[in-house]
Amino acid sequence: MILSLDVVATLLALHLAVWLRFDGMVPAPYLAALPAVLPLLAGARIVSNMAVGIHRWSFRLAGLPDALRVVTAGLVGTLAFTVLCTQVVPGGMPRSVYVLEFFLATASFGALRFAPRAGLRWLGKRARTKAGAARTIIVGSGDAAELLARDLQRSSDSPYALVGFVSEDPSLVGRRLDGSRVLGLVRELPELLRRYCVTTVLLADQGQSAARRRQILDMCATCRARFKIIPAALDQIERLSVAMLGDVAPEDLLPRDSVAFDEAEIRALVCGRRALVTPTCANPSPFCGLASDTAPRTSSTPRPTSTSPSWSKPPTRPPRTTSSERSTSRAWPTRAVRQGSSSSPPTRL
Repeated sequence: MILSLDVVATLLALHLAVWLRFDGMVPAPYLAALPAVLPLLAGARIVSNMAVGIHRWSFRLAGLPDALRVVTAGLVGTLAFTVLCTQVVPGGMPRSVYVLEFFLATASFGALRFAPRAGLRWLGKRARTKAGAARTIIVGSGDAAELLARDLQRSSDSPYALVGFVSEDPSLVGRRLDGSRVLGLVRELPELLRRYCVTTVLLADQGQSAARRRQILDMCATCRARFKIIPAALDQIERLSVAMLGDVAPEDLLPRDSVAFDEAEIRALVCGRRALVTPTCANPSPFCGLASDTAPRTSSTPRPTSTSPSWSKPPTRPPRTTSSERSTSRAWPTRAVRQGSSSSPPTRL
């Protein structure tokens, strides 16, 4: 299917190139040579496109490397057509025809392959807007911000509708990243949130210090905007997605770096030994995980034995009495005292 469209685009490109070269008044020799030249050009384009591999195309995931392959296929096809044309037409076609045909055919190949992606992106944006997706600003302008923005705009059912970026670099203000504009600086975030009616802020810049993150979080709290962050453990990966976003964790706001456990040191400490992990440890899970792998006899709590007196069965409680029984038990001593002899002293209960 795509190769058939390439052939049609090639034939139209050659006719248009010849028409533009002669301003619509094509000489008769060139008009007579067109029926013989067109099959050569179509064959050269098909072979070059298949050799470069642009006949197998992912319309949804096409990027810059694919655009370079399209240009390469167009250049190879034009060179092959130039060589073959001189064998059929004496003297060949005018050089400007080759140049015009190259640009027209290559532009047509790129339009056929990238137009569906642009259309899907536009339809996805409209679908997110109709579904009530949260208007979102991304804090950051690096690779992580670009990857996150690409994933936001690729999914039609994403809960976020990207409005733009904010950056710490003043030279990037007004420029575009993956089709979205850098709206301003980070210090202008409260004003931008109100101006563009933004309800969610995504932090994709792991270079921010903890103090700066607290300031951004305070800005969002002032404007009542939600705040999401990429976990620190995911800042070096090559693929980011919306599913990796999470709420702000306490370690993201610490004024120091998080403490990393040395697995080799812990393994050497607990290997072949009995370990007791008390519940007073703030976060014993990393230690317990390594201890369970290296020392099978490790236990976190002592087990009671059957002969230990401290683990004996607790005594059973007496049955509860009703209110009438309690009133009767309270009145019985009083009646017993009243029935006694008058000479005996009254008994204090």
